[in-house]
Amino acid sequence: MFWIGLLIALLGGLLSVALSREALKQRYPAIKEYHLDVIFLVVLCLGLLFSAVDHYKSERTLQALQEKVAPRHVSAQQRKAMLPILSAVKGRSIAIACRMMDGESCDYAKELTNLLSEAGCQVPELVQTSLNDSPGHLAITVYGKADVSVANTLIKAFRAADMPARIVAIKENSVGMWYPDTVHIIVGRKAP
Repeated sequence: MFWIGLLIALLGGLLSVALSREALKQRYPAIKEYHLDVIFLVVLCLGLLFSAVDHYKSERTLQALQEKVAPRHVSAQQRKAMLPILSAVKGRSIAIACRMMDGESCDYAKELTNLLSEAGCQVPELVQTSLNDSPGHLAITVYGKADVSVANTLIKAFRAADMPARIVAIKENSVGMWYPDTVHIIVGRKAP
């Protein structure tokens, strides 16, 4: 649509300049063909410049919107930042829960499961029955007699990777299954 509008504007400008060229020369005899060519070229360049700027702004807006609605992923840089910190909890049990019937939340939780497994943590089966919203951050919960230092290490690792996370008290009946005496990561919905 952008290019069709640009083509119509360009053709309109060409017709306008061509039709008014003779009228301008008759009214202002000092204006020569060269001057009209320069005016035509300046108007054409301005039109193209305005169209290019509009196109650039539209592309940037579209790109920002696509980034906003894109599903979350653990990037290679985040993985690299987190793995050395997570070595402190190697061998520890850490459970992950995602929102019930939220594919994006569960896919992200599976990526976190893979990351923790790669770091040497014991990660039981993903709990896919959380009713917790927690938009925009990962909720870390110390369940039962779990070690608080594990939760603090997770917070440190997530912050190093620029992933919002905080320790939160979660209602017991808001998750379908809890692993006893284990730190849980509750993955909520993506921030709006």
